[in-house]
Amino acid sequence: MEQTLKSDTPRICLHPLTYEDARNFALLLGGDRKSISMMVRMPHPCTPQSAKNWIADHSAPGSCTFGIVRKSDKDFLGVIGLNTDESVPELGYWVGRPYWSHGYATEAVKAIESVAEALGIDRLAAETFVSNHASQRVLSKAGYDHKGVFDRNFPTLRGQDAVYRYEKRLHNC
Repeated sequence: MEQTLKSDTPRICLHPLTYEDARNFALLLGGDRKSISMMVRMPHPCTPQSAKNWIADHSAPGSCTFGIVRKSDKDFLGVIGLNTDESVPELGYWVGRPYWSHGYATEAVKAIESVAEALGIDRLAAETFVSNHASQRVLSKAGYDHKGVFDRNFPTLRGQDAVYRYEKRLHNC
């Protein structure tokens, strides 16, 4: 991902992931099975090596996956990214438990929208497990419309499970 596509807000910046971020993944997610159970593509257990593998898969040229970093102290807060392979590009994100309930996820969602608009994307989607009330609040606060409940198959994680789908039309349309 080119540096020109990164997006900052008053409190956070998004930076392209590096292998050095793997240590932060493991620190934030290593023992947090509950958080990992809310994510479809995160390795469990989350070790520095499994995080490096995940970063390698999500940092190829053209990738739209970023680390979320707090500007005031450079703390690594989590990850946000876009899957542009879908007909309606989808966003995914996580913020480590110590940083929950501070508005960082909502701020990161709004920041990634600037990246999407710079890429010419006019609409984004996101899905969250029905049991993930915090993520549902994030998407609602960021202006996403609830589009319904759908069954999805997650063979390696949860099997068949229900998800809520959210969508938002961006400003550049």
